[in-house]
Amino acid sequence: MTWRSYVHCPNTRAPPSTAIPHKPCRCARGASVLQVMRTWLQPSMFEADPFTPPTVFNEAAFRQARRLRIGIMHNDRFFEPSPSCSRAVHEAADALRAAGHDVIDWDPNTRGVDTYQAALLYFKILAADGKLDGFIQGLEGEGVRTYL
Repeated sequence: MTWRSYVHCPNTRAPPSTAIPHKPCRCARGASVLQVMRTWLQPSMFEADPFTPPTVFNEAAFRQARRLRIGIMHNDRFFEPSPSCSRAVHEAADALRAAGHDVIDWDPNTRGVDTYQAALLYFKILAADGKLDGFIQGLEGEGVRTYL
């Protein structure tokens, strides 16, 4: 289980972003995560952290037995996924199909989106401050290679 918060991010120098608020999230394999989330999503938890928007636990979402339609992207064409990641995606898709859900192989490149160009644009935006200051500050004392 993790609580995505500034306090638990050792590589962060700046105060938490108020533009993109962090939220409690679940990262576990089993039903025990539901009990933890029910416990976390209480008013007292949000009073302790003013940067976290109050959220209620949605019991109805876990009681629904409807069939889901899930899109899976196997490759973004910018970074080749490792074999273990590809296998995990395929196994997750198979498990979802076995549970009766619709799993659709989704490729944004076939829908007019060039993910390679989108990734390049994303990195250009990140470096737009000049001299790669955002990247350099994120290295926290690690030497920067001159060929970058």
